[in-house]
Amino acid sequence: QSEGDFAPDKDVTLSPGPHVYDSMAIPPGVTVQVTGATTLEVRGDASIQGQILAPCSPLQVTATGDLVITGGVDNRCTADDATPADLTLAAHGSLLVGADGQSPNLQTSGDLILTNAPDTPEWEFILPPDLRSALPLPPVCGLSASSSQEALVEGQAVFGLQAEGVDPDGGPVAFRWDSGASGDAAQYTFTAAGAYTVTVTGTDDEGATCSAQAQVTVEDADAAADAPAVVVTPVELVAAVGEPALFQVDVWDAQNDALTFAWDYGDGATSDVITGSHAYNAPGRYQVQLTVSDPGGARGTATGSVYVYEPPARAATAAMFCPPAARPPGAVVIGGVHQFP
Repeated sequence: QSEGDFAPDKDVTLSPGPHVYDSMAIPPGVTVQVTGATTLEVRGDASIQGQILAPCSPLQVTATGDLVITGGVDNRCTADDATPADLTLAAHGSLLVGADGQSPNLQTSGDLILTNAPDTPEWEFILPPDLRSALPLPPVCGLSASSSQEALVEGQAVFGLQAEGVDPDGGPVAFRWDSGASGDAAQYTFTAAGAYTVTVTGTDDEGATCSAQAQVTVEDADAAADAPAVVVTPVELVAAVGEPALFQVDVWDAQNDALTFAWDYGDGATSDVITGSHAYNAPGRYQVQLTVSDPGGARGTATGSVYVYEPPARAATAAMFCPPAARPPGAVVIGGVHQFP
C-alpha cells in the first residue's frame, strides 16, 4: 500500500524495510537517513537532489517513471570487517545521473547497480550483444574456493565454493555441483584428511555444458594429504583477442615440497610457471588446465574455461548518443551521456 507522495522539507529518518510512494522528491539540503536494509519503490517519477544515507545497509531505489539523481546516495561501511552492502538505483523510465553541471555523489562499499531496464536478466549485461559469438558455443565457467586447504575442526572441514559462467552466444548459465547441490554457490564438508576433487557443471539454455574442477585438501593432527591442493579461477571469463587472460592460483602442499607446474591453455600453448596469464590469437572457447606435481609424482589438477572475442570495429562515437536522441534499452545516462551496459 502506498504511503502517498514523499517530499520531505527537512531531515527525516525512515525505518528499515519496504516503502512505497506515489512520487518522491528529496530537495537540496535535505538528508534522508535509513538504518537497515531498505527498499524505496516509487510508482511514478523520483528525484534525489538532497541525499540518502544508509550506512552499511542494502539500499534499493526503484522508480516506475523517471529517476533523476543530482544529489548524493551513500551506503558505505566504515568498519573494516563489515560486510559490504549493494546500492541499486533503477528506473523503468529514464535514469539521469547528473545534469546541468551537477555531479552526483554515489558511494557504496558493495556493488553499484544503475539501470533503466530493471527487468532485463543479468546475463544480458555480462556480455554485450556485439561481443557475443555469432555461432553457438558451449558456455565457459570457473570456480573459486574459500580456501584450497582446511584442517579438521571438531571432526570436519568446510569449504565454500562459488561458480560463475558466461554463454558466448548469449543466455543464462545454470550450475550443478558433483555433491548434488544446484546454484552458483555450494558448501562442501569433509570428515577425513585427504585430497578431494570438486567439480561444477554449467548448462546453458541450449543444453550445452562447461565444467570447472579444483582439488582441495584436508589435514588433521595425525595425517596430511599426500597430493597438492590447487584452485584456478579466471579473473575474467571473457577476454579480447590479443589481450592477456589472467588466472588466480591458490596452491597448497602439506609437505612443502618443490612443486612443478604445467599449464595447458587450450590453444597449444603451455607454461611451467605458477602465474597464469595468456593472450589468445584467435576468437573462440578455450579449456584451461593447471596440473601441480610434487617430487613423488602426486598431482593436483584444476580446470576452467574462457571465451575470447574479436573486438568489434566501430567508430568511437558509436558508443554514445547525446540528448535528445532516444535512450537505448538498458542504457544509463551519466552526466548527460548515454553509457551502454
